[in-house]
Amino acid sequence: MFAEQAWIKEELRLSLRNAPTTDARVVGLVKTGDRVEVLERGEEWTQIRVNGSQEAWIRAGYLQSGPPSAVLLAQRDAEAAELRKRLAQLTRDSAQVQSEIRNLSQRDGDQTDAIARLERENLQLQAQTQRWPEWIAGGCILSVGMILGAILRGARRPKRPKLRF
Repeated sequence: MFAEQAWIKEELRLSLRNAPTTDARVVGLVKTGDRVEVLERGEEWTQIRVNGSQEAWIRAGYLQSGPPSAVLLAQRDAEAAELRKRLAQLTRDSAQVQSEIRNLSQRDGDQTDAIARLERENLQLQAQTQRWPEWIAGGCILSVGMILGAILRGARRPKRPKLRF
């Protein structure tokens, strides 16, 4: 049999009775925030089960379908405390991420500077290696000049007699 759930109303301590009358013997107590199972509803009395085993009767007007505000407040306080803890953790995580971002930005700047330096060095090396045609042309001009000089010098030399006494 499925039992309906109900809650004891605000800040009360109620006597549980063994029959639906005020003259019946008291068999226990319930207080605000205690959850009970409704077994049978009458106009003035309601039969309930407490803690899953004890069956008793209480006045019908003391039950409500949802938890009382004190229980809701305690639940909300617990949720708020949990959210504050999560917020504190997220704040710490955010600070750590910001620190990592700053470190990475610094490293990125350093690497950008290194790349720029390497590109300049590369351009200088490329400029030096592209001078080989100039060196070859200079060498050819020098060689041709030396050959022409040797030829021209030999042509201007006065002829000496072959024998001299």
